[in-house]
Amino acid sequence: LSVEERLERGAKLWRGDGALVTLRNDRRMVNSVRSLRRRGIPVVDMVLNRPTVALPRVVNDHAAVGRLGARHFTERNFREVAWFATGTGHVHTLRFTALRKALAGQANVRDWTLARNCDWDEFLRWLRARLGDVPRPLGVLTYDESDAARFLNACLDLGVSIPDEVSILAVGNDFRLCERQPIPISDIEQNMERGGFAAAALLDRLMNGGKPPK
Repeated sequence: LSVEERLERGAKLWRGDGALVTLRNDRRMVNSVRSLRRRGIPVVDMVLNRPTVALPRVVNDHAAVGRLGARHFTERNFREVAWFATGTGHVHTLRFTALRKALAGQANVRDWTLARNCDWDEFLRWLRARLGDVPRPLGVLTYDESDAARFLNACLDLGVSIPDEVSILAVGNDFRLCERQPIPISDIEQNMERGGFAAAALLDRLMNGGKPPK
């Protein structure tokens, strides 16, 4: 079920035994999930974007993602590292904070979060301004593969050598997106398939009267 404005009432009236959800920032989605809970329908969240909404969850360890990124750059002796994302949220904060903490005293970490929509030319100007005076080589951890692909292609348009001057590390599960770029992108595997199985198993447990783990 996709919860859109015209479907919100339908989601609230939906009669089911349980639901797996990816609870993001949409108010309608939050309201629909709360409606399901009030009606006694078990719900398991598969993302960690709304931690203030109390739900059983099966999610990745996003702080560990940040630490893995830090280890990747430390092992390759990077002294300059940047975090790049085209959005903000709880998961973004967890990953970036862990990256910065793990690299404290070992590398200079920059926060290059692009929190607004812009066209390609504006993005190139934005990135050129940030790359201008940064010592190379630079390691970049991106929020996901889409951000990595965007960053990579912008660097190539700006004449920046990849990976000699800038080395990009993505986070995600879509190896096809990383492998089909002009230059393949390394990424931190999240194993979303395993997460889906675990979330479904937890939902099955709840639908059969079990309790979620503490």
